[in-house]
Amino acid sequence: MRAHAPYRPAAPFDREYADRPYFGEVAAADRALAPLLDALRAAARPTLVAVTGDHGEALGDHGEQTHGLFAYESTLRIPLIVSELGAQRAQSQGPQSGEVSAVSARHVDILPTVLDALGAPIPQALDGRSLLPIAAGSTGPPGATYFESLSASINRGWAPLYGLVRGSLKYVDLPIPELYDLSSDPSESHDLSASRPADLRELQRLLAQLRADDRRAGPVRESAGTREQLRSLGYVTGSAPAKERYTEADDPKRLIHIDRAIDGVVSQYQRGDLPGAIAAAERVVGERPDMPLSLVHLAFLYNEAGDHRRAASAIVRGLALNPAADDVAALAGAYLTEAGQSDEAIRRLTPYVARADADVDVLIAYGVALASAGRKREALEAFDRARAADPGNGLPLADTATVYLMAGERDRAAAAFNEALAIDPALARAHNGLGVIEAGRRNYEQALDHWRRAVALDPRDFETLFNLGDLLIQLGRSAEARPYWQQYLATAPAALEARDRERVRKWLASNLP
Repeated sequence: MRAHAPYRPAAPFDREYADRPYFGEVAAADRALAPLLDALRAAARPTLVAVTGDHGEALGDHGEQTHGLFAYESTLRIPLIVSELGAQRAQSQGPQSGEVSAVSARHVDILPTVLDALGAPIPQALDGRSLLPIAAGSTGPPGATYFESLSASINRGWAPLYGLVRGSLKYVDLPIPELYDLSSDPSESHDLSASRPADLRELQRLLAQLRADDRRAGPVRESAGTREQLRSLGYVTGSAPAKERYTEADDPKRLIHIDRAIDGVVSQYQRGDLPGAIAAAERVVGERPDMPLSLVHLAFLYNEAGDHRRAASAIVRGLALNPAADDVAALAGAYLTEAGQSDEAIRRLTPYVARADADVDVLIAYGVALASAGRKREALEAFDRARAADPGNGLPLADTATVYLMAGERDRAAAAFNEALAIDPALARAHNGLGVIEAGRRNYEQALDHWRRAVALDPRDFETLFNLGDLLIQLGRSAEARPYWQQYLATAPAALEARDRERVRKWLASNLP
């Protein structure tokens, strides 16, 4: 029976691409909100309700499929609905139903509006303004609306995007600047930066004033709990170092084809076309070799294909471009260890684990490298540090259990696996390890139960799929074994599993249903 090697890193694609549009969301939000709003309408106590969104979706506008790369109106312009619900309407200046204003508003205006509706004082230093006077017909002096889009800069090393709207004029600050008159050109099709230089200079001056106190954008180290929450939402990626100077070659407008190519890599991988995804990722790296994220993607794909040597080479190149990225360092340690270079993994990770606030994933990867190098005591110490840094993470305990299992200490391994599951019931590798232990004790039904749970949690867990088929065949239950071994062939990387894949293929061919 086969136990997992400790630590299998998550797909970096799951992080950058978790926030993709799903068009059933609007209907789902309606269904979820309807009972709440119906209850508020029937309540005797009035309630102010504000409904808005975080962004729109480009859907191909200016070449962008989703959001986050540019800051055109298709992603910036969203509705804001403020209404008072309840049987007793407030006697104050709350917004009346049915009033619509085309005056631009901002999210920072929501809090002052709520305070104003409640009759509470609005702090002078608070950003934003109350929208109630606008709802009453007073527009006030025109202000400037600031916007930015920095994810491509922080994650990919492309030029940061800043801008503002004042009146009908919109300025986008990039190496190739853009100026639009939204009143006559709402689709932002005609760049006026060359034909209206005075307006361009004025908005550049105003933007510089607004950003005078800005600190340079960049990643910061979060707490372990915050990091885990961000990962669960798909918002943690390998960041890119900021440049001192960005050129036209770094302008996202010049790189939209790279954005589409990255989307293509992810789509091919998600469709199961691993060779195609690798070829596409290699082209992206060839065209943009200074982008650490593309090397992280390529390393992950190589590793999925079982080509650990090339995975380690690619991730080391990515880490060299951005040595401050803890998540890339953790992947480098993991891939080097899987490539049989545990001593090199230890060497590269040592400076990262020397910090008092060492990253949890780095500590785990370091512990795995130590275990692979036969340094059991030090490995267990690293996993203990990881547990202390993130008590809600069951993975360090699962890795501790795997070290005990590899050393033949079944009872200690089982206790640690069960403790890991108490923290995280969805930890498939803990069920795999418990299955191995129960099979070794000849408790075959318990082993099968754990392995079935593991596969239900992770259908691509080829090691557990192999275990299920193998034990069921030994128990004379070939019909039950067949689907597990068929799925094994569909998921096990050929480069790593050549011998077992051939055995499984021969068995399936000679045991037709």
